Amino acid sequence: TGFDYRGEPTPYGWPCINSHFGILDTCGFPKDIFYYYQANWTLKPVLHVFPHWNWTTPGQPINVWAFGNCQAVELFVNGASQGRQTLNVQGHVEWDNVPYASGTLQAIGYNNSVAVITNTVVTTGTPAAVALIPDRSTILADGRDVSVVTVAVLDSQGLVMPTSTNAISFSVTGGTIIGVGNGDPSSHEADKGSSQRSVFNGLAQVIVQSINQPGTITLAATSPGLTSTNITLTEAATLPAPAAPTGVAAVAGNTQVTVSWDVAPGATTYNLWRATTSGGPYTLIAGNLGSVNLGCTDNTVTNLTKYYYVVTANGNGASVNSAEVSATPSAIVTGLTAMAANGQIVLNWNGSPGANYDVKRSTVTGGPYTAIASSIAGTNYTDSSVATCQTYFYVVTITNAGDESLPSSEAAASVPGGAPPSPWLNGDIGSVGLAGSAAWCSGQFTISGSGADIWNTADAFQFVYAPLTGDADIRARVVSLQNTDPWAKAGVMIRETLTAGSRNVYMPISYGNGASYQWRPSTNGNSFNTAQSGIVAPYWVRLTRTNNTFTGYISPNGTSWTQVGPSTNITMASSAYAGLAVTAHNSTLLNSSVFDNVSASFIINASPVISWVSPTNNSTFIQPRTITLTASATDADGTVTNVAMFSGTTLLGNVTSGVGNQYSLTWSNAAAGSYILSARATDNLGATNTSPATIAIIVQPLTLTVSVPQPSGQFGLTFQGQNGQDYVLETSTNLVVWTPVWTNAPINGLLTFTNVTATDEARFYRVRQ
Repeated sequence: TGFDYRGEPTPYGWPCINSHFGILDTCGFPKDIFYYYQANWTLKPVLHVFPHWNWTTPGQPINVWAFGNCQAVELFVNGASQGRQTLNVQGHVEWDNVPYASGTLQAIGYNNSVAVITNTVVTTGTPAAVALIPDRSTILADGRDVSVVTVAVLDSQGLVMPTSTNAISFSVTGGTIIGVGNGDPSSHEADKGSSQRSVFNGLAQVIVQSINQPGTITLAATSPGLTSTNITLTEAATLPAPAAPTGVAAVAGNTQVTVSWDVAPGATTYNLWRATTSGGPYTLIAGNLGSVNLGCTDNTVTNLTKYYYVVTANGNGASVNSAEVSATPSAIVTGLTAMAANGQIVLNWNGSPGANYDVKRSTVTGGPYTAIASSIAGTNYTDSSVATCQTYFYVVTITNAGDESLPSSEAAASVPGGAPPSPWLNGDIGSVGLAGSAAWCSGQFTISGSGADIWNTADAFQFVYAPLTGDADIRARVVSLQNTDPWAKAGVMIRETLTAGSRNVYMPISYGNGASYQWRPSTNGNSFNTAQSGIVAPYWVRLTRTNNTFTGYISPNGTSWTQVGPSTNITMASSAYAGLAVTAHNSTLLNSSVFDNVSASFIINASPVISWVSPTNNSTFIQPRTITLTASATDADGTVTNVAMFSGTTLLGNVTSGVGNQYSLTWSNAAAGSYILSARATDNLGATNTSPATIAIIVQPLTLTVSVPQPSGQFGLTFQGQNGQDYVLETSTNLVVWTPVWTNAPINGLLTFTNVTATDEARFYRVRQ
């Protein structure tokens, strides 16, 4: 239904007297759902966020929705991101339980990770004034023509008050008021024969009709406590041409430009004009477009040429030109690659004749991107301002005539670190590799899995992976390996594909028989082992691939390596997957009720540098780089005047007031590492507690562990996170397509998940912020 109408007050009964089916209310004011249809059925760029942002209680949870026709939407409250979500134009995006804080609610829409549209809702002040906005300022003096006037209650900043219900009184000279309304489906105020109406959601409407004599109409609006206003309308013997269309927008694509505009009152058709010089002269490229066609796509354009457009409206003559808009059509850059070389990252891409390019970079996949080079004439760029062991994400756009294309597909690369001081084993994500070796980046992971005999006694593994092309050298120190089953294993693996039964090479340390290492190349489901007892964690394992030849090594110290696996003739595709794995198995040789819950902690190297060692790309099982620590002090006699927190001798912060006798403060942004914290209390005499309590804090990587032994056909895990931080648990069967299982924040730092239908041969889990 287009408009609400009298009767059929569904789903609400009396005192409601209107239907609720319309996308416009009875005054023609758009409802929120109006923008859903506008996004689907027009060429106009659309983004609409709601509800209003005038609530009474700070912290009150509000569900926020957005409609639009962009690819993704990010929500901000007073500049703080609430997350970015992918938008389907035939649906909506939603942020549940957003804590209300007065200020600004802003949605930003993205296409190809570039911000293209924004919609902002702000908290308003108190009602201050009345405004009158006519749809036409000149009407025909025939006793029938009308001007539809919007009535709005504004705050002192000129913003419409979305919660206002003020009663407005009207008076008119030189014309007639033939109707008043406000769109409220439960309003019982008279629509005709009345000179007063309450606003609904801050708005109302007056319809003013002409008389049979040219002249002027004066309409006035007053309300107690508000600044009154009046407007003058012209009654003319003949109507002028319609006003120029407003809301004109131009969006460039590949060999096309789409121009859209808003309805111009009194227009019957529209004309689209184009020029190659700002200000014209303009050439008509589409004329007499029907009044329902509020947009046109120009396919007669050449890439990398800037075009200027205006729109005119036809009615009783032609309007003047609209405001000019411009766009430069261009193809999206293709073939972007990024490669680390000599401590720099070299970018290459496919070129277009006559194009100039901008290079943009981010440390987070998907952006936001910052321009690092502009107006490049060639098809390559070297980024020298990079840090080691940091993954960078790049896009390239064509920039000609002051406009730019949508960005290319993203390419990523990392510069490996240099040789660090010994010892290397510090466990800090982002530290660098083995002393005296080639360049490495390192990280620390704890991986856990449960066999539980859920896959017909086959090995059930959890795999932290990275896509790999070409040769590889991966080294992992199995810091610890804990299990009650001798079939538990942990080590380095290369898999040909991510499908079940893929050929793979695995270099693990096993738990049982006093511990051992095993060389396990696997083809067509068969494997062979070379094992040696007496090898216990912590121990190094290493797997190399050179020209599709695989070799395994062990080392007690990470410096002297012993080859333990013969080379194998497995012919594996050059594009494969490398990573760390723990393998769990509920052996039928043992008590079948003993479920295999294996956990291993790794410190790793990899060459070439691959993404799972980067702390910035939300890789599997990586700890956030921030943590919140809290210290408190209680003073029984109430004389404490200050509580301070120290890390060693470094003052982290202090607080001078508390709740009751309890004083507390927090410290954020603690990097991974170990800290000795102390809280010191000072009384009102200046005396300081000289024997403060201390607490040792170790900021560890994320750990996924099996919560309890699971019955056959189930898999469970627990996750130790940070309170106040939302995490997303995602699952995949192929490590390419990931599906969110839930988004939640820890309770007392702990999240628990159980998959009660774990029937896949291989299923993967990861946690993201």
